[in-house]
Amino acid sequence: MDAVCIKCGGEKKEPMKMCAHCHMLPETRAERILSFGLSTQCIRQENVKKASKYIHKKGKPPKLHTKVRAKAKQLAKAYRQPIDSSKSMEFSASFFDFNDLVIDESSEEVLDIVVVHTIGKPADGDFGSISKGATYFEHTWTIGVDIAQSEVDRFADPDGELHVWFRWLQGEWQPKFVSKKEFEQLRELSQ
Repeated sequence: MDAVCIKCGGEKKEPMKMCAHCHMLPETRAERILSFGLSTQCIRQENVKKASKYIHKKGKPPKLHTKVRAKAKQLAKAYRQPIDSSKSMEFSASFFDFNDLVIDESSEEVLDIVVVHTIGKPADGDFGSISKGATYFEHTWTIGVDIAQSEVDRFADPDGELHVWFRWLQGEWQPKFVSKKEFEQLRELSQ
């Protein structure tokens, strides 16, 4: 097993191939990052097998470690989807006669996921489980589901990541977006 389907956990030979079980094909940038991250191009084969079991059990892919995600992002960015000649169209030579055609290769597809660093709230929300450093977590939130695009645009740091400080106010956990610098200071205080 060299790769795993991020939808059903099925075995795949390559991360960008269509799953033979559920026919899922990684198309968005986020799907490609996850697919590369859950392949032997980024993790050991034993961890690919564990990821498959996790997806079968939980119905969703596991979160990627920061270093794995960074490598997967590089692979996804470099990946060029092969052209399917069965879907190509015939054009006359005059169609390609453009002297002013400019292709902007620097533009990237908008991510539909965002990395969110949180501090202050224990994983289970139980005060009894709070211990030094036990309230820092890294999450992957889906834009439009877990968080609005407007909040990402407003609060993301230069790397496109968010930092959230949870405080217990009026009987519930209240999130507050903070800068990366403020977040690092809070993290130092909690250790």
